[in-house]
Amino acid sequence: MPDNREHLSIVPSLGVIEDAITSKTAALPDVVTAELDLLTPQELEVSRLRTGLDIGMTRTHAEVARELGMLVPSVALSEIRALNKLRDSGNARVDSQSD
Repeated sequence: MPDNREHLSIVPSLGVIEDAITSKTAALPDVVTAELDLLTPQELEVSRLRTGLDIGMTRTHAEVARELGMLVPSVALSEIRALNKLRDSGNARVDSQSD
């Protein structure tokens, strides 16, 4: 039986993964950070968990609902509100730059 342990060297350690996530979130442009300030704490947390901004792994509405103690429809509504706020803010910024 072949020894497959040499393939383990290509799997990054947890520390390497955490460093990559930290560096990516730390490098978010100021405009993105400013946009996120438009969201309520709940909208921000739902968005963070749904998109994987926390650990790089996306979650379903059901997983987010379980983690935050919310109902699935409330998670979906919170996500929709957050996306609408971010879209509207982006559209307003583009409109003001074209004037």
